[in-house]
Amino acid sequence: MKSTFTFLLFCIVLAVCLLFSLPIKKYTNYHYDERQEIIRGKANKYANYTLIIFLAVYFIYDLFFGDKFITLSASVLAFTGILLSVCIFLIYSVWNSAFLQVNQHGTGIFVLYGFIALLNIGVFILNYKNTTFPIENGVLQFTNSLSQLFCGIIFGSVSITYFIKRITDKMEG
Repeated sequence: MKSTFTFLLFCIVLAVCLLFSLPIKKYTNYHYDERQEIIRGKANKYANYTLIIFLAVYFIYDLFFGDKFITLSASVLAFTGILLSVCIFLIYSVWNSAFLQVNQHGTGIFVLYGFIALLNIGVFILNYKNTTFPIENGVLQFTNSLSQLFCGIIFGSVSITYFIKRITDKMEG
């Protein structure tokens, strides 16, 4: 039953992706302008600083409290760092209108991102009762459920940021 549900979910996601990608061919002439490239550079810098700060804080935590509390495996640590830095990059870029290329309308893309986020978080919630977060020798190990949760957070935060930005732009203008 579970494999049938997973296969059905995969087919639905694939169909939605194909549905949104069909009209994309006419949008291949876009580019980023200089202002957007500067903003994306700042977003990249903030994402790198976020990753460095996260790793420094975790290093200090592990140094002083690693023997007393749960620590993260290398894969969980890497995946969490990637999640944080990608979220910072995407949110900063979206908020400063540097995510989409010049004259590109992105509402459909962000609706798709929201759909992907809901699917990932939905699968995480459905599997939550069956999910165990394995802790071996005080180290939290990576599971597939964590990747679904992280993907849901990334796509959801980007989608939410875009629609909040649109609302604030309409209120200002």
